[in-house]
Amino acid sequence: MPFRAVVLGIGMLGLAANAAALSPDDMGQLRDKALTILANNSLDTAIAKMKKPQTGLMNMDGPGLHTWAFKASGEVIWDHSGQTTPGMNISSLTAPDGEALVDKVKTEVRNDDGRMIWEGVVPHPVTGEMKPAHLACASFAAKKYMCVMAWP
Repeated sequence: MPFRAVVLGIGMLGLAANAAALSPDDMGQLRDKALTILANNSLDTAIAKMKKPQTGLMNMDGPGLHTWAFKASGEVIWDHSGQTTPGMNISSLTAPDGEALVDKVKTEVRNDDGRMIWEGVVPHPVTGEMKPAHLACASFAAKKYMCVMAWP
């Protein structure tokens, strides 16, 4: 088989994997990948890298997969979905269960592994469809939190 056909086939397998539904385990692995990028790069470089589809952390057309982060105060650091903007204060926003969004993420990161499923009322950033969203979050610096989010 020609080399080009092999490379094309491997590339198509990667696209198929990105289009498949993401499990909670997948979300945890993607969170860990994002944390590695954050640990090995300056913040600006890490943010730019995570936005590139080839990292596997960005697929807005399919599952809405993206990363976003905020300071403990609620100030958005980045949001690759475009649903919020850097500097925006999200401390008054609530999660689907009614708990303050910022507090919910911080509590889940402290008390569990940061994996959450928000049922029913979260709009997909591209389609606007209301369906459950999966998140895997972690702290990545003093008083900063990052989440990987998707709609499986």
